[in-house]
Amino acid sequence: MDQALMFDKTTTPAQAKEFFLLEYSDILMTKEDLQSSPLHPMKGPLMWIHLREDTQPFAFYTPWQILPAFWDAMQQELQLMVA
Repeated sequence: MDQALMFDKTTTPAQAKEFFLLEYSDILMTKEDLQSSPLHPMKGPLMWIHLREDTQPFAFYTPWQILPAFWDAMQQELQLMVA
């Protein structure tokens, strides 16, 4: 698809999502699609992550708190990921 990527301040997240799902349908899937078809391996040349020599590894050990308003959505997302 050769549709131009033309977003402005009036573009909604739903419109952007629809654009990317159509434009990159060969590599992007919806959550619903993941339930019925497996992920396909990406094709292309081998890739490397190049780090600067002074790079130091780090980790976060403090769990993030999830606001109670998002608990149901988080539980549904976790169940989808487990499935």
